[in-house]
Formats: sequence, structure tokens, C-alpha cells
Amino acid sequence: MKHYILILSLSIFYINGFSQTESQEKYIKKELGVKQIVWDQENQDGIFKALNKKTNKWGMFQYFEGRRPKRLVSFKYDSLGFYKFNASFTIVKNNGKYGLISDPWGEPKAKLIVKCKHDQLRYVKNGYGMLASKRGKNWAYINEQGDTLIPYASKTFEDLPIPNRQFLKHPMPNYPQKLLDILANPGKVEHIDLKGLALPYIPDEISLCVNAKTATLENNKLTELPESFFKLTQLEKLFLGGNPSLNKFGANYGKLINLKVLYIGANAGYGHGWNSRTQKTFHKEMSNLKKLKILVLDGTIMDAGDIPSFIYQLPQLTTLTLSGGIGRSFKNVHFEKMECKSKLEIMDVGVMDVLDNWNTSMQYFPKLRTVRLSIYDTKTPPIGLYDIVNLKSMKATYFVKIENGSYNGAYILRLNKTDQTGKINATNRKESIQKWETYLKK
Repeated sequence: MKHYILILSLSIFYINGFSQTESQEKYIKKELGVKQIVWDQENQDGIFKALNKKTNKWGMFQYFEGRRPKRLVSFKYDSLGFYKFNASFTIVKNNGKYGLISDPWGEPKAKLIVKCKHDQLRYVKNGYGMLASKRGKNWAYINEQGDTLIPYASKTFEDLPIPNRQFLKHPMPNYPQKLLDILANPGKVEHIDLKGLALPYIPDEISLCVNAKTATLENNKLTELPESFFKLTQLEKLFLGGNPSLNKFGANYGKLINLKVLYIGANAGYGHGWNSRTQKTFHKEMSNLKKLKILVLDGTIMDAGDIPSFIYQLPQLTTLTLSGGIGRSFKNVHFEKMECKSKLEIMDVGVMDVLDNWNTSMQYFPKLRTVRLSIYDTKTPPIGLYDIVNLKSMKATYFVKIENGSYNGAYILRLNKTDQTGKINATNRKESIQKWETYLKK
């Protein structure tokens, strides 16, 4: 992975010259009792580091000709970095470990803000103020308060993801143990189980789980998946329910060509997303999911009158669930054009206010055996059930708008009685339609 990172070494070396004369340096050394001086040539503001003769510790001072050197950082550290321009901290070292101290201009005295417990610390170019930290064998990003921004999961410095502002927006000082366990040995992970952790984002390192077959990301706070996630092309099952702000599904989803199960929606279970009124968008590249067998889109996901276009081009679907909120029109849905019509076994098309095209299309679904309908504001009975030759169960709910503006639903048609062949017979179908018509008259 390509990185744009600037490494600032903390090695201590002696710099001669600058603008100070030899006599001035002798004066400083005698005045402060130090044996070595290193000037900050980058900022050229009279700042220098000094090594104490007695303690062999480094401190930092500022010198202007004719004045006594002003102490900025006490003699406390085995190694001490200069402050970058306008920086609020710098890196220090003690007992072989690195930490951070605050700038002496913002406080009466520079103080230790991150304890010296890191094996390495490196500034990150274009890193939005974050630092790269190594502890043990792994690398992570931290902020200037020491919060872990992404977990210690990268094996080398080069494996760290490209800096992302999102890391700073959602610092996680204590990553969920589930996530740490997964990233500790990602190559052996077959099931990425991160459900119910309130994660605001998925770290890029998840792309190291190259052998994963299932990803369960339900009940989090996701708004998107990182581009690196779509390197997991071996995934067969992806569960995204319970992320109500995850509403845009772009071209990257079309890269998951081995998916067989895809669950998307506001809820984490196979239920109706009545409270989700957010429009969801689906890129046409999702039609590349040719192996998809089970597709569940929960919530208010339909545009005016139609369904997402990619659904028409999924030839292997056996289960299609389009549950969602009231107020959609299916008048432009062409069920007969679905490439899956010869294989579909379970259909839940959610709430429809137009049944005409559904009624005339059921003859094209020879393997259909389970149907669930939710109907709103239509007088047309679901007579399409006569054409579903292998029907074994059917449930239809009729919704009526009540006084307070909400909706009240009642099961009007519920078929699960079968004859000796295991199918619903003609008598049951006729009785169900009669019951439906009687309900509408009431």
C-alpha cells in the first residue's frame, strides 16, 4: 500500500554553526552546566537542546544575544525532539520508550501528555495531527492525547492505512476485543463478526481478512464501508442490517462477485422497517452479483413506482425480500422481466398500492412457494395467487390509515393449509379471495 508519510528521526546529533558564535556557545554551556548543544536550524528562532553534564538528560532552551537562556523544557529526557512549526507537542524518549510533551508556550511549563510507553513514534505527513505508534510487534495511529485511533493490528509501518480524517473523528481508546481478535490473525478469519459494537466505521485493516466468507456488521453506526473492504472478494454472506444511516450502495459492491446472501436495511432482522424513511440508492454495478441467492432490502428503499434496477439482473435469486414503509407505488415494477423468475421460491415485496402488475405476472414464477404481501389503498384482490402453481404458504396484510395519521394492519389472507401434494388447493385459494372481498366491502 502506498503511503505519504514523513519520518522524523529522534537521533541526537551535534550541529555546528547556525548563527551563534563559539564564544556564545561556551557562555551557554557554562551558564547551564551542559556538555552538548543542538540548535534548531529549521525554525531559526534561537531554540536549542542541551545535554546536562550531571544527569545526562536533555532539556530545551531559547537564547537571544545579550540575555540569559530561557528554559522551555527541563532536563528530564534521554532524547528530545524539536517542535515542528505551530505544533502543540513534540516527541521525547525515556528508558527506551517514546512519549509526547506539550509545547511550553501553551502551558507554564511543558508537560508530559502521553507517557513514554511506545516502542516507536513517528510523525505522519498529511496525517491530520495523528502519529504512528508501535507497541510490541504491531503499529497503530494515535492522537496527541494518546487515544488509539485505529488498533495495533498492522504488522509493519508500511501496512498502516493511508491517513483518514475519519480516524480522528471517532477515536476509540479501547477497541472492542472482537475487533482486536479478528485483526490479530486476519489471514485465518473466515467469519468477520462485528455485530452490535456501535462501530462508526470499519478500519481498513479488515481487508487483511482475505479468506473471510461471512461478514456480520449488523447493529452498528456505519455510514459507509471503506474502499478497502471490497477487496474481500471471497465473501459469500454480508449482513448490514441495523445501520440506519447506511444508505448509499455504490459501484464497489459490485466487486463482491461471490456473494450469495446480502442483507441491507434499517433493522437487523427479517422484519419491516416501518420507521426508516430514508431513501436508499443502489448503483447499477450491483448487477454483477450474479451468484446472489438471497437478497433482503429492509426499510423504505424504493423510488417512485419501481424497484432498484439491479434486481432485474440477478439470475440466481431464490429469496427476495423488499419489506419497507407505507406510501410506495409498484406500478412500474415488471416482475416478468426478472432474470430470477424461473428460480425464485420466496417473495416478499413489501407494501404495494398497485396489484395489477403483480396479479398478471405470477404465472412466470413456476417455483414460487412462499409469498408475503402488504397492501395499502387498493381495492384489487390478489388474484395472482391462482397462478402460483406450487404455492405452499401465503400471507397478505391490508393497511388502513387511521385518524392520527398512522396505519393499522390486519391479516386478511393467511394460507398454510396444504393438500396431499403439499400445496394449497383451489378451494383454499377461492375461499381466501372471497374473504378478501368481504373485508373490503366492510
